[in-house]
Amino acid sequence: MVQTSRWVLLALILTLGACNRAPGAGGGASSLPEWKIDATPVVSIGEVTGDSSYIFADIAAVRLLPDGQILVADRSSGTLRLYDGAGHFEHEMGRPGKGPGEFVYLGNAFLAPPDTILAYDAGSYRLTKFLMDGGLANTVTFHAPDGMPEIYLGTFGDGLYALAWISQGPRDWSRISADVMRVGRFRADGTMVGAVATDLGMRRLRSPLPFSPSFSAVMLGDTIFHTDGLAGRVDATGETGDSIRTFHVTGKVWTLQAAIRRLETALDSAHLKRLDQLEGTAGLDTIPTISDVLPGEGDRLWLKTYDAATDNFLVRMRTGGEWLVVETSGTPVARVAVPADVRLMEIRGSRVAGVATDTLGVEHVQVFALHRG
Repeated sequence: MVQTSRWVLLALILTLGACNRAPGAGGGASSLPEWKIDATPVVSIGEVTGDSSYIFADIAAVRLLPDGQILVADRSSGTLRLYDGAGHFEHEMGRPGKGPGEFVYLGNAFLAPPDTILAYDAGSYRLTKFLMDGGLANTVTFHAPDGMPEIYLGTFGDGLYALAWISQGPRDWSRISADVMRVGRFRADGTMVGAVATDLGMRRLRSPLPFSPSFSAVMLGDTIFHTDGLAGRVDATGETGDSIRTFHVTGKVWTLQAAIRRLETALDSAHLKRLDQLEGTAGLDTIPTISDVLPGEGDRLWLKTYDAATDNFLVRMRTGGEWLVVETSGTPVARVAVPADVRLMEIRGSRVAGVATDTLGVEHVQVFALHRG
């Protein structure tokens, strides 16, 4: 009985999702030039035991710096670690805590050229600026009138900051509802200047639905590119909220049988039980097209094509898969296959970087050569 109900539910989800996609979607991607990522990393950082400077448990960000250094934000230790181009540890900054230079929940890290490291604490809504030598420059704590700014997106040319958060009042948890995501700009004192954009985020029935879309956004210059992952739609919005353009990309089309087989490879009995509990719930037909967005070189975007096995909210890994490279106008450039066990985090020049997890659950930073065909 459990097996039958699960197949019925999956059939309903995937059939409705396929009906919402344009016929033939994804065919154009297969004809694009294919860029290659080497199967073997040129740099790998991470150990099971030994020097704690090389042990990771929850990597929030990997950044490839212009001079070849590698910056790693490790959430579990609340530290930012710098390595040279060969993966040798240089020094670290930050630690767990609520004081200056400390982190409650290290969410992301960036380089602000030429020599400032920005680290965002999604637990205390605070941006910390470090010098490259580890010295603390300053901190900014952000306040929004209708939520907690959780996602730092970047800094506009005039010095204002862009952040995103869930902006929502009380919900009826007996019904499926989508997060309302708001993007705003903030002054150097952390106060909000005004809204920039509104989008949808995860769809929940208390917890996120297994095939829920999710909000993704990146900044290129003074433009924010954001999407809820559905229907391949990407919106480009300027600093004052003006709509610059909207474009759509086509994702992979799953046959019902292939999607079920693909999903089953990633589920254990507990996750299958969760699917059974959702049987008969209306609104489960929102299967995303895009599951992640990264900024690429030359004002390009990398968009991860949704994969039912790795991008669902039951065993969400967002590893491997096919990525589409597009111009900011939406014009497709190439497709890239990422190694199956790697969660891609950074693209710079002829290198890409991400995180791989071994069979013991230990994370490793890996840097690969990228070949543009």
